[in-house]
Amino acid sequence: LPVREFVEQTAAGKLRAVAEEMKRNGVSQNRFYSEA
Repeated sequence: LPVREFVEQTAAGKLRAVAEEMKRNGVSQNRFYSEA
């Protein structure tokens, strides 16, 4: 894979993992983005 494509896929995977964790923890996206 080209490095850029690999990085983009890794970032997308991390975003999905964060979204799943937020769902499990019941954290709203608004709170997540305001604290980030």
